[in-house]
Amino acid sequence: MKISTKLKTILLFGGLGCSIPSMAQDEISDLIKASPADATALTRAYLEPFFKGTGLGLNSGWATTGTTKKLLRFDLKVGVTAAMPPTSAKTFDVTKIGLSNTLRPVNSNDVIAPTIAGAEEEGPRMAVYSQGNVKVTEFNLPQGLNIPMPGVQLQANIGLVKGFEAMVRYSPDIKAGDDFGTVGMKGGGLKFQPLKLVSKTAAKLVPVDLAVAVGYNSIKYAYDDIDVRPEEDARPKNASDANRNFDNQKFEVEFSGISVEAIASKKLFMFVPFVSVGYVTSNTKAGLYGNYPITTTATASTSTGTIDKQYEVFTDPVKIDDRFISGMRAAAGLNINLFLLHINASYNIAPYPYLNAGVSIGFGK
Repeated sequence: MKISTKLKTILLFGGLGCSIPSMAQDEISDLIKASPADATALTRAYLEPFFKGTGLGLNSGWATTGTTKKLLRFDLKVGVTAAMPPTSAKTFDVTKIGLSNTLRPVNSNDVIAPTIAGAEEEGPRMAVYSQGNVKVTEFNLPQGLNIPMPGVQLQANIGLVKGFEAMVRYSPDIKAGDDFGTVGMKGGGLKFQPLKLVSKTAAKLVPVDLAVAVGYNSIKYAYDDIDVRPEEDARPKNASDANRNFDNQKFEVEFSGISVEAIASKKLFMFVPFVSVGYVTSNTKAGLYGNYPITTTATASTSTGTIDKQYEVFTDPVKIDDRFISGMRAAAGLNINLFLLHINASYNIAPYPYLNAGVSIGFGK
């Protein structure tokens, strides 16, 4: 299955996958035909909108009202997010991401590649060279998906004493078949009304309800249906690599984020408009783990016209650990209360603008 079809299926229907892709076999094989450093640079550049969009979805939808629930009143909520990367995030220049001289575009005029959020067309064709400037192989960079970066939130809220409200996000590790990998979620937060902590009288003098919410959330995804083997015409450069185990290959990514926000809302019959402002941060740890054979040496024979290729085995060749989201966020939205059913939607201004919508079922305010 090509990466465009597989990623789009998981992004749109992955449920708890929260926009986490499992990378297709052919594309993984291509990316790590380059050196570990080059493969890391390409993976980071291609997936950066995914890292940022998922980081925003991770921190989204914690609170949509300036009130807190009374003791033991609760609700269960499902929310979705669609982050919209700007035009500048839909492509990258392969000559400006720090690639080594052994990985170069075949056509020096074709250097603009789509990111995962870019157009559904293949990226530039790249050539890998050995230290002796002998061409080892060629491959195309993957195409984009041309869709917003989606995310999913599953949350339970329950009222505590003194006007506090607990928020919990959790899912056990779920394996949706070998073709889609395993994903799990955990997180929690606290919401309170600061004016009520000072004085209930003071709270009544303010024409709107005010609350503060703090949340932490993490999502971990693993995909182990990877099988990258040495090229058929390549031999091990080191004798110790001849019998190396390649069955431990996998792709893992873990997102962790913190959200701090202030929310103001006003109840108008069944409608509760709200605004919020806050700070969000999200870290991403991602990588290809296990043993991977990479052809690093190619020697051309002038007498026979053949090329002798040798591979080396690299362990954990791709590792990314960075804070992709860190900044202010502001939102405006609306809640609609229909007895036990509550619907909310909001537009958010953040490093990427995004839409968030949710449906909850709950008992009591």
